[in-house]
Amino acid sequence: MDKKRKSFEALLSQYEGALITEGFGHGFASLGLAIAAGFEQVFAQDEQILAKFKPFYNNLQLWDGKTECWNVRESILKREITHEMWRGLARVKLVPTLTEDLPQFKNLAETDKVKVHFVPAKLITDGQCGLSAGQQSVSPEVFSCLKDDDEVLPELGQHFNKEKDGEDAVNLIEEFEGDAPGYREEKEVWGIRGVPHIRLYNFYRQMDASVGIAGTHTWLMLTCLPEIPQIILYNTEGVEDWADIAQAYREEGYNIEAIGFNKETEMLALKREIEEAYYNKLF
Repeated sequence: MDKKRKSFEALLSQYEGALITEGFGHGFASLGLAIAAGFEQVFAQDEQILAKFKPFYNNLQLWDGKTECWNVRESILKREITHEMWRGLARVKLVPTLTEDLPQFKNLAETDKVKVHFVPAKLITDGQCGLSAGQQSVSPEVFSCLKDDDEVLPELGQHFNKEKDGEDAVNLIEEFEGDAPGYREEKEVWGIRGVPHIRLYNFYRQMDASVGIAGTHTWLMLTCLPEIPQIILYNTEGVEDWADIAQAYREEGYNIEAIGFNKETEMLALKREIEEAYYNKLF
């Protein structure tokens, strides 16, 4: 056992339970990692987080403020998660319950096209990853391979404010001759931002692949739907080691690729790298 692995297990051994302190992407990762680490007691820090993740894990409890807990997100941000723990996460699958009354997205089930979820940008971030939303975004042009394939239905998975950014989203959907959750059906989820994660579950589960900036959707698919192939785009100056996470998932049999970029990266070069992965690895 390597030193990092040993020290990580020593860290976990001092806690009675695991604590989920974030209700978005890192929340999914934290919940999966807590289960993978074998914690029988998993707590949500507050009622809002409990409500968001209770549909994905029935045993989640509200933290009593006294139980000594491993703050999982803190370990993610500090890059304390070992490769073996990422592999452990890949072996965990969160299966939501009570899905009968969720939006069904019937149009997706009826199309013969290949449904590829894509996310070119982040419009807002909490800053915990050490990067601005702009630094985590790329030009939509790097996804042009989706526009060039008549057999593909590009599905814009961007989270946005429907009043402030709705027009820009519509323009992008029309440019790609694609669709988005809430655009043509299930209007309640339009914009995604502020919509409970569980309401999008039937949308995500019908995707054939995903290409885009790492975010909540990435973690939701990895933890609930790891069988969906993904190309994860990420700024290499952020806190997550996506290359390591993707490798861990591949070692567990999943088709997950990660492509890094930073301020020095030329968008044309990134576009070519995405196309190579898309055509040669994703399908």
